[in-house]
Amino acid sequence: MGVRVQGGRRIRVALLGQYPLDAQRIRGGVEAAIVYVQRELVKRDDLDLHILTCVEGLPEVQVETRGPMTVTYLPRGRLGRVTWHLREVRRLVRVLDDLQPDIVHAHGAGLYAGAALASRYPAVVTAHGIFAAEARLERRWKARLRGFLDAVYERHVVRRCQHFIAISPYVKQAFGRDLGDSYLVENPCDERFFQLTREPVPGRLLLPGAVIPRKGVLPLLRALQIVRDGGERQAHLRVAGSLTARPQYAAACLASVREQRLDGSVTFLGQLTQEETLDEYAHCDAGGIQTDHKKAHET
Repeated sequence: MGVRVQGGRRIRVALLGQYPLDAQRIRGGVEAAIVYVQRELVKRDDLDLHILTCVEGLPEVQVETRGPMTVTYLPRGRLGRVTWHLREVRRLVRVLDDLQPDIVHAHGAGLYAGAALASRYPAVVTAHGIFAAEARLERRWKARLRGFLDAVYERHVVRRCQHFIAISPYVKQAFGRDLGDSYLVENPCDERFFQLTREPVPGRLLLPGAVIPRKGVLPLLRALQIVRDGGERQAHLRVAGSLTARPQYAAACLASVREQRLDGSVTFLGQLTQEETLDEYAHCDAGGIQTDHKKAHET
């Protein structure tokens, strides 16, 4: 991208995206990606790292210095979609103008990408999911409308983006010819994941993710019923993620558990800390599941 820094000074990097108020309670994949990237970037002595994020319900700007980095939390209002996030984009750009970063890295092809591209600084965008694809999963008209507006903004952003990071080949394929220069970089992972002492519980399945349509919780519950009907009575699903992001969908999942009589086979853990999530990884055992494939297919 041609970023050059004169005089040997530190490179100022601004990360834009969803960042947790409590770094120990990560609410989703985007937050996790930024936290893990941030952990590695702060180890470099040639970088000056700043994180900018917008938070719903926040009454005023909060700036926190956390070791070698600074986190700026900005208020996020309602109805941002219908105004193309104009208010939040302006707030983010004002902060960027104060920081004067050498490069801006936006996570998500929505609000944060729009702000990065509206600024006058070199920018790269990482897409975490496809809004247009997610919109097709919605059934309620309000949710479908929100998804449509997100998809339109997403396309607007992607077409203007000169430097684009895709976390998988699927993302590159989904945007196709709308992309400029694109780079395939998979999402980071907590390094402690590779240091776990495995103590798998036979039959335990883990879904680490919020209870929302794009995570496919309802189809997974139906699959669990097929597995159990196939004779695998040990199969037990544990869902580690928020139940409040999409309350109606979460209610539908809970109702499905009752209707399929899976009460003793599904545990909704809610939002966990990173340490609790790692413990769930250490004890899950997806490979321990066996079933009668013929019977499962017939079911």
